[in-house]
Amino acid sequence: MIRGSRESQWLVLRRCLAIVRQLQRGPADKDTLMTAVRVSEFPQDPYNEADGAEETRLTKKFEKDLWRIRHKLGIGVRLDRQTGRYHLEKVGANGLIALPTDALSTLAFLYNTFQPDAPEATPVRSLLDTLLSYLPEQQLRAVQRQRAILNLELRELDEGDIDPRVLRAVQKAVRERRLLEFDYLSPRHDPPAPRRHRVEPYDFVFRQGHYYLEGYCLRWKGPLGEKDHAGYFSYRLVYMQPESIRVLPDKLPPGPRRVRRYRLRYELSPRIARGDVSQHFEEMVVARREDGWAEVTATITDPFAAAKRLLHYGQHCRVLEPPEVVRLMREEVRGMMELYERGRNP
Repeated sequence: MIRGSRESQWLVLRRCLAIVRQLQRGPADKDTLMTAVRVSEFPQDPYNEADGAEETRLTKKFEKDLWRIRHKLGIGVRLDRQTGRYHLEKVGANGLIALPTDALSTLAFLYNTFQPDAPEATPVRSLLDTLLSYLPEQQLRAVQRQRAILNLELRELDEGDIDPRVLRAVQKAVRERRLLEFDYLSPRHDPPAPRRHRVEPYDFVFRQGHYYLEGYCLRWKGPLGEKDHAGYFSYRLVYMQPESIRVLPDKLPPGPRRVRRYRLRYELSPRIARGDVSQHFEEMVVARREDGWAEVTATITDPFAAAKRLLHYGQHCRVLEPPEVVRLMREEVRGMMELYERGRNP
């Protein structure tokens, strides 16, 4: 319970909620938060600025409100000392909003409908992420369970047979936010032997005709060695070895890990550039040049997926950066040239 020594509990609560509502709009500095409180139709100046209170007294009162928000309401607020702005980090077990059961089912359905490749998927999924971050933990878990179930009900199975043990383990790991460990055997592996992965599972998606587990690899071990914190990967379920997969008791940390972001830059020939350039990536900017070519810049998180997407342009696209995508494009083009030079009977 929030208590106020000389103020009613109701006024103190209103002040704290005004700060939280402002932080829901985005990061804000102290002056912005105090102004948000003052414009919330209080019967009197909530921070006594009109009474000529000293700045130190105003600051102490504001910091006391932040303490109440953190420790009484259970809402995480972090100060970025470099920018001087406060950020809303977590809303606690009780959440900021609660939704009817039907609305939770709708949220799960929208998540599965707006897969990353769908039109306007990025802003829609960003809105859904925001809504979910405000839910109580119990409702958040309910949405995660329904998302995993709907992924199986709304789509046909992968064209390869997915072992039921793999499906059950992946669903359980995503639903309960637990670490997952498995052997992974991809046709791209050289030498062709399984690699052992320990993964933080974050999402279970259907993309381009296949089921994938999106997760962060904590540990990778294979014939050529091992590596810790290998990064984010998309694991195709049919390549997970069913006899090896197991859900570990370890729980995931709160919130997904920060994803590494790359600046993607590529050129499109006049044949492509004179039409509408497809919106394949986030934060895309298209600059058309006098020679008819177009230079595109964008933000990506998966170099491999970006290279696969750009290969469909063929000879009409040249990637300039980042080096990771340039290397993948060169390897694919070199491999295709060698294949055709060998002919059908190498």
